[in-house]
Amino acid sequence: MEIHFSPYKGDYYEKGILGKKVLVLGHTYPCNEYLTKEGCKEIPNAENLYCRGCGFTQRFCSGVTEETVKEYIGNKWEGREGGRRKATHTKFLKSLLPDVYHLDAYRYVAFYNFVQVAVNANSGLIGQAEEKYYELSVEPFLKVLDQYQPDCIIIWGKHVFYKLLFYLEKLAHIVIEFKTDDHFTIHYNGNYYHVMRIMHPSSGGYKRTVWTDKIKEFLLSL
Repeated sequence: MEIHFSPYKGDYYEKGILGKKVLVLGHTYPCNEYLTKEGCKEIPNAENLYCRGCGFTQRFCSGVTEETVKEYIGNKWEGREGGRRKATHTKFLKSLLPDVYHLDAYRYVAFYNFVQVAVNANSGLIGQAEEKYYELSVEPFLKVLDQYQPDCIIIWGKHVFYKLLFYLEKLAHIVIEFKTDDHFTIHYNGNYYHVMRIMHPSSGGYKRTVWTDKIKEFLLSL
């Protein structure tokens, strides 16, 4: 499987945070307009066609991650749903870089959603994909590692953390080393990648100051 939703890469990604290149790993993208049994399909007609599925003017979905971040940075999310999404990203970014204005913080990281097929926005599963797509999404994830060479990956929530771990452990050319319950390393293609799980920032129990300390401790330990 190829990379379908290309990562966003901030201007200062190579500089990193505390000298570490950070890849932030989210979960899925919802869609209900151009979703088929095989997943996403090409949006027909002109390149500037407005896609009612995700709301972006894209012929292909490949640029949705970058567009999502740009929408956040541009403070363009409105309404109840926009406010909820904005709060999720802002809580995380203020934990990640408490001394940087939150709308600038994404410039220091790369961002990528793990599952490379959109999920039905009306399925009632709140972002959960079919099981087969988690396994299929491991290959493009490894391609992202090869391309972006992060020092570490910070994963939003336990669901993606454990799905990624489960399917990586099935691969003979991958070596997993556990550091703590929320931290393991991936030894792949001659490189080590540190993986940390944080509570999903949309959770009501997410405490910004707690995760500021935990993320800083994690980065300083590398």
